[in-house]
Amino acid sequence: MRFAAVFVTSFAFATESYIDKSLKLSAPVLNEQTHLSLESTLLVLLSLMIAILFMFFIFIKIQKRRQKKLFTTKRSRTIKKPFYMAKIDTSPIIHKPHDGDIVQELSFYFQMLHKINATNNNTVVFDYDIRYFRNYMADYHTILYMIHGIVEFLTNSTKNSTIAIVFKHIEEIEGKIKFSVSIKLHGDFTGHGNMIRMSIAGTNKNIYYKKLSLACYRAKILGTNIKYTSNKSESEFVFELNLTPTKEIPRYHFQNTDKQTTAIIAEDNKNSYNILRSQLEYYGVKIEPNSSWSIIKRHITDTIFRPNIVFIQAKIIKKLPIQELNMLKEYKERKNISVVIISNNENFDKIQEDIKFDTYTLKQPYTSDTLLAILNKTVEETLWRKNGGV
Repeated sequence: MRFAAVFVTSFAFATESYIDKSLKLSAPVLNEQTHLSLESTLLVLLSLMIAILFMFFIFIKIQKRRQKKLFTTKRSRTIKKPFYMAKIDTSPIIHKPHDGDIVQELSFYFQMLHKINATNNNTVVFDYDIRYFRNYMADYHTILYMIHGIVEFLTNSTKNSTIAIVFKHIEEIEGKIKFSVSIKLHGDFTGHGNMIRMSIAGTNKNIYYKKLSLACYRAKILGTNIKYTSNKSESEFVFELNLTPTKEIPRYHFQNTDKQTTAIIAEDNKNSYNILRSQLEYYGVKIEPNSSWSIIKRHITDTIFRPNIVFIQAKIIKKLPIQELNMLKEYKERKNISVVIISNNENFDKIQEDIKFDTYTLKQPYTSDTLLAILNKTVEETLWRKNGGV
């Protein structure tokens, strides 16, 4: 501002001098040069104003840079820890328990998880025995976010792996049912061991472990603790849940026909195969024990096993030559077979669009309710075809 004032003063002095000199001129000369003098005066005024504005603009820019530099210096003195050491919220909101179906409550999260797994091409499978009681009074919000924190930490930290969420009934004490919940990663995860144990202890402030740290804080709200074990073949997070059972809500049943339904499963994931087989057998479906595609292919074409439903992993379909896809389509129509594609994550969802016949899609992780809905649709489709499509 001081610099601008100097320019204004100089401008006033120059103008005054110019006027004084002009008064000394004789009237005839003034009359002859009036037009030129006015133009010169305006030009000088305009030039000075532009110069003043330009210098004022530079002055403002310099002041802003100085202020920014001072603020940055002050801030760097205040912040002693880098971003990844930022404080983690250790006091999540406590939610009131409500009556609900634990399987349905978890299923709301599975659709999002199916998309998340596509980033690193992971697969999450869910194992909750169909025979277990399902309706409890519980803080489902906290339970869901605790499981979500552990699973998302694993899916972000590994690639091409399988993660299993398994509920195991332990015992019933004083009107409450105790579950052991296991979240297991099949693969070598030993390199994260120390940082994981720090997260469980509440001393890890690394932003990359924030999801896991928050899961551990939520476990404390539920009155439980997360335990971690690891070796070169698998890593496992385990915690216990004490749930209060409520009135069981009637569930849908498999609309089986008079003739027993048979199925074959082409699946290279052992955990996924075992879960699917166990659930199908509960519904009374007869299963061929071999999951190899070379064996499954023979059962589709021969007349020995005569499957009603073929479950086939999308990853396997993706690798099939066009001749085998045409064979599957031909025998599907000839033998009235229903085909169910098992999609590990969103990367495999489009495979259904590439093949030229109707199929059902079972998206991982799925619940027994989703499987039951597909089974009932296959029965309806079979009856519809037997009646000539009427």
